[in-house]
Amino acid sequence: SSGINAEYGVKQTTEEDPDEGMIIGSVGGALVLIASKLLHKLKIDDVVDAIPVHLVCGTWSALSAPFFLDTVRDKNGQLVSCGIFTGISEGCSDKGWMQLLSNILVIILTYFYISAIMVPVCFGLRHFKMLRDFKGRKRGMRSV
Repeated sequence: SSGINAEYGVKQTTEEDPDEGMIIGSVGGALVLIASKLLHKLKIDDVVDAIPVHLVCGTWSALSAPFFLDTVRDKNGQLVSCGIFTGISEGCSDKGWMQLLSNILVIILTYFYISAIMVPVCFGLRHFKMLRDFKGRKRGMRSV
């Protein structure tokens, strides 16, 4: 999923050059497995593995995009790649790094925004005892 998202956002010619999407997707797949095992080890309840899939791979997708930025036309009309990994050409030497910094800022702001909304919601649910009770764990519930 992260490979498709990042690849679609930075290069819409995946039929011609699918390597970037395969790299991004492979790393995203490995990150899902690592994050899922870490959640189990930390005893964090995530029954459907939403955190590894959406949080971790979404973050990876945003961070990986600037490394494989789309090609643009230079002053002479030639196609040049402006990504951090895909080449540095005249006129676009900073575009990959600027995009990476921009994406990091957006990720941080998104984390703060979601936290500002969800922390009060979760504390409210906890206060009204609407969260799952692990003391009386019933058969069929996911055991960590």
